[in-house]
Amino acid sequence: MDNEELNKSKHGNDFKKELLSQLVQLYKSGQLVNVQTGKKFSYDKNYSPQFLAPYLLETKNKKVAIFTTTSIRSDRLKITQWDSWGIKKIHDGNIICILVLPNDLTEKENKNYLVESKKITGGKYYSAINVILKLRDLNNFLLNI
Repeated sequence: MDNEELNKSKHGNDFKKELLSQLVQLYKSGQLVNVQTGKKFSYDKNYSPQFLAPYLLETKNKKVAIFTTTSIRSDRLKITQWDSWGIKKIHDGNIICILVLPNDLTEKENKNYLVESKKITGGKYYSAINVILKLRDLNNFLLNI
């Protein structure tokens, strides 16, 4: 693995550690009722798991699936859309699906974030993902759902 790949890997791992630390703090403070990682779901009990929520949370009022990426690319969004769609079907739509990004996006990634976020929240684009947020905005969002 070259240095660029090592740096990308470290950046992704650091981001996931920071997210998990933030979720644990919300859990310890009582804002979250439950936090699970790597939760897999089967569409039917007779089949193996097909959908993955990297983080599954419960607030006092809602269930929330959190997905992460350090780069907004169409292939990654499609994977997250698929998992979000399946998880929503299993929960009869009673779950919020959030895509969380690191705070320190490159200029190009920040532009992609703004474009994709506007598509999703603008209501003119079908999306199983409810919202795309930067990590710094996640706590506030979770506390207000």
